[in-house]
Amino acid sequence: MRDGTRALVPVLIAASLTGCGGSSGGGGGSAPWRTTTIDGTVSIRSISIALDAAGQPHVAYLDLATNQLLYASRAGGTWTRAVIPNTTHADEQVALVLDGGGHPHVAWQSDNGTAAGGIRYAFDGGSGWTVETVESAVVGARVPGLSLALTSGGVPSISFYGGDGFGLKYATRGGAGTWGIATVDAAAYAGFHGTSLVFDAADHPVLSYFTYDYLLAAQALRLARYDGTAWTIQIVDSGEGVGEWSSLALDGAGHPRLAYLDTLAGTVKYAASAGTSWSISTVAPGYIASLALAADGTPWIGFGETAGSWLKLAHLAGSTWSVETLPASVDWTLSLAVDPSGGRHLAHDKGSTGAATFEEQP
Repeated sequence: MRDGTRALVPVLIAASLTGCGGSSGGGGGSAPWRTTTIDGTVSIRSISIALDAAGQPHVAYLDLATNQLLYASRAGGTWTRAVIPNTTHADEQVALVLDGGGHPHVAWQSDNGTAAGGIRYAFDGGSGWTVETVESAVVGARVPGLSLALTSGGVPSISFYGGDGFGLKYATRGGAGTWGIATVDAAAYAGFHGTSLVFDAADHPVLSYFTYDYLLAAQALRLARYDGTAWTIQIVDSGEGVGEWSSLALDGAGHPRLAYLDTLAGTVKYAASAGTSWSISTVAPGYIASLALAADGTPWIGFGETAGSWLKLAHLAGSTWSVETLPASVDWTLSLAVDPSGGRHLAHDKGSTGAATFEEQP
């Protein structure tokens, strides 16, 4: 690991462990994992992956050494990468999505100790990058909490931690690069340590987030839905450190699925709901987690192993989590995508060097 030892406590749980290229589930095969170095010249803090219509991977990542954002895409087996302009103060977290034309949209947090501070957004419609400021004055913006999603019409929206004492914010892009910003949850530390945003079939935003409170029992993972008029908020799970760094997806029926951390126990958890109640399970000991659903609705979760920083991948087989260990390590960041055929694609930092790395199992 590149920066000390994580204060997470391993616990024993019931999980089925398999070797590399083990049980696939969700339509995937048992082919061996293929590893590629996207960029060996960097030491990354955050990475985000998206697949285009042809199933080719695209990634955006933050280089710790230069505090710049880079964008890379693969075509014909070759990775092409470039620095996104005007991102010299990028800090902490990045999110990438592709629109219907395969054009990249990126959101990130900047060091608020500079004139470039706050929440920023960039897109490339084919003629070069356009960079915009979403929110310029975010107190405590270096505490990461940010997610980006597009409506069916390609309109970008961002959920983000509004800074110390300002709660969870939701921003939507209007014309000419203007952004409208609303408060979703005014609790002082709502959105602290993670938020995840998606749109439902009606193009209404659904987002998950962690709410920090100095009263440890009041810490919680929450889910907020907008119905076109107002936000409805419910508690998914609660307790000290429960709900940090959530990753949200909606299944084919629009029901929420969540992967998140219990940092006190040092475990990855999973929650699913088909109404007002939640089914919650512990996946495995771990830190950092990224959730993706296969075409048949099978949940897949990529995460780092608490004890040894090994990269792991879990899927739900019936009522049991099957967990496989990949021949790779991870330190700070990972991002998972599952293609329509069930192939798994993981972008992450290489634990020993921080290099931007890509794993895939077709």
